[in-house]
Amino acid sequence: MRGQPVVTAHAHATPRNPPDQEHRGVLAEVAGYAHSFLTGDRPVRARHPDRLADLLGGPLPDTGHPELATVRRLIRAGEAGALASGAARSFGYAVGGALPVGVAADWLTSVWDQCDVFHDLSPLSAVAEEVCERWLVDLLGLPAGTVMGLTSGCTTANLVCLAAAREHQLHRAGWAVNERGMTAAPALTVLVGKETHISVLRCLRLLGLGGAIRHVEADDEGRMEPRHLRELAAAAPGGLIVCGQVGSTNCGSVDPLREIADITHEHGGWLHLDGAFGLWAAASPRHRAPLDGVERADSWSCDGHKWLNTPYDSGLAFCARPEPFHQAVGIQADYIHSTERTGRDPMNYRVEMSQRARSLTLWAVLHHLGRQGIADLVDRNCAAARHLARRLGAEPGIDLLVPVRLNQVLLRIGDDTHTRRVVERVNSEGACWVTPTQWKGRGAVRLSVCSWRTDEAATEPAVAAFLAAHRARPGAAPADPLFRTDPVPHMPAPRWDRPLGTNHIHRPPRHRATAGDAVTYEMEPTDDVDEVADILTAAFHEDPVIGWMVPHTLPGRDRYVRGFMHAWVGFMVGHGGTALMSPGRDAALVWEPSARDAPVTDAEHRAFEAAITEATGPAAERCRQLVDLLDSHYPTDLPPHVHGALAAVRPGAAPGAFLRLAAGMLLHLYRNRLGVYCEASSDSSAALWQRFGSLPIRPPILLPGTGIELTPLFMHPDDIARHPALPMLLGEEAPQTA
Repeated sequence: MRGQPVVTAHAHATPRNPPDQEHRGVLAEVAGYAHSFLTGDRPVRARHPDRLADLLGGPLPDTGHPELATVRRLIRAGEAGALASGAARSFGYAVGGALPVGVAADWLTSVWDQCDVFHDLSPLSAVAEEVCERWLVDLLGLPAGTVMGLTSGCTTANLVCLAAAREHQLHRAGWAVNERGMTAAPALTVLVGKETHISVLRCLRLLGLGGAIRHVEADDEGRMEPRHLRELAAAAPGGLIVCGQVGSTNCGSVDPLREIADITHEHGGWLHLDGAFGLWAAASPRHRAPLDGVERADSWSCDGHKWLNTPYDSGLAFCARPEPFHQAVGIQADYIHSTERTGRDPMNYRVEMSQRARSLTLWAVLHHLGRQGIADLVDRNCAAARHLARRLGAEPGIDLLVPVRLNQVLLRIGDDTHTRRVVERVNSEGACWVTPTQWKGRGAVRLSVCSWRTDEAATEPAVAAFLAAHRARPGAAPADPLFRTDPVPHMPAPRWDRPLGTNHIHRPPRHRATAGDAVTYEMEPTDDVDEVADILTAAFHEDPVIGWMVPHTLPGRDRYVRGFMHAWVGFMVGHGGTALMSPGRDAALVWEPSARDAPVTDAEHRAFEAAITEATGPAAERCRQLVDLLDSHYPTDLPPHVHGALAAVRPGAAPGAFLRLAAGMLLHLYRNRLGVYCEASSDSSAALWQRFGSLPIRPPILLPGTGIELTPLFMHPDDIARHPALPMLLGEEAPQTA
């Protein structure tokens, strides 16, 4: 509007405080996106990490950008490169999924911006930490008087605990390590199991104890052998530190804690237990049995951001011997105003000094879940892990290597090459995400079940993906909604300078023809809306737009997706559109007249909305929202064209199915002097359309409150006429009619 200021991306020379309106807008944008991200389901893998350099890179801007533009760019980058590590089917590494209440508390933590160092600097976070300490010591069954420090993760929690162990053992030998260091210090021996996590070994090296490490033999499940531990402990020179496991990385096994505690203490040693995820099993009466004797240790490390499902980062260091703990990490200086009379200073219970108020997020999750909620989370994940093991272990050629004790599943799928191939295929398709590992010198697959979203039902798509990948012939292409074709050379930029005649749409006849040896095309116009809807439903199961519209967590999801596809295809065919299906019924392509050439009346629109509402039930609101969004962004200035609304290949179809349909469409468009407009719902489908000559013509259409985009593309009639495949297609002027 004339007379109004224009705001551009570089409206100010340096960032400054924008109006309150902009603050509210950017916070509302993040809140809306967060709700969509946390409540929806999405492919587990990172979608397009290759786009991150463009989205995040380039030179540092000379001038700042508006807050909303910056946040939206960050959301786009997140949608391209963030791994949905908290998803129900994310089984790679022991990574939990942040509970929504934890995310909300984490936001408040950032809003309050507390520096969690001294009690006086943030009484809020200091008191919250003391409360969490009391709650967790009781919940996990640790000895009374155990102290807790909040760290950035289990590695620094291990570092704090092992520093306390070193302090205690050297003090007993008459050596003040804080004053005299490790040079010429009395000998120490550190005994670790064969499956000890690498973070423990790193901490021992940082503490100057790398040369003191001795490895204890493990049994078939990776558990420390008490017999060998006793032999090494009896022969150990100097003070003894033993590092045990509560939940091993590969298979979730737990060392025989009571036995190794007895042996350690018989020899005057300090027992530290790395319980990064496994320690949370102590909160479950049903799954605490493998942790028998856990309370006998001297220190424990754990992660809240693993099985408790707090946001990152939340490490927990527990120590039953407060004095050496404080001696190891406590500090004081003239400028520090310590307030022991009012409360403890959090900095004296960890390595870090200044840090965000992690205790607030931890408190919120504990308060929200309570004792029973934490036990239910553990039980639900353990049941899901056992279900995965049963379903996959029953398949010939898939071997369960270790019994499932907690929430880890360890598998071998044929030889090392086949195991690796299955992992790559499963991960590329995005139904779940897993990580390979090594077990006793051979390749294996580890599935770690840690997310609050994961129950037995949520594992079924992962089971199906594993079985399909295992049974697939070597070299078979992975399933993909669209990208199942050989590439066609990219086209030059479209020309907009030639006037074209009126758009006359002719329903194409059924064709199946071969032009030389290069291109086969096939077109079978169909009124079988049911079959077309089935193909689309199967193909778009993991599509990000459909995932936003009908979340995977919605019971009966496939029924609603199919209902939407059925209503949409039925409307388009009834409105003068064309549905094509390959003779093998493994690919479908649906186009309709452009909005200009066949406008939808109000009555038709209301009827279509009613059909969607009836077919999609609880997902109807978002389904209607998507249709309205596409309508509002439909270009009005394009040359005559058709709207390529839907294109898909049924998973498992032979490569080239879409190529054959698209080649037939190309010929039909050429003969009718029409272009084609479409909205690509993923980068892979956008790339496919571009390989046929379509080019992006508008900024991406962003789904409300998300970073999910649809890319508007157009192929000009002139470019269709110059398409390199046309001479081959036109080689038979009268294609054979089937």
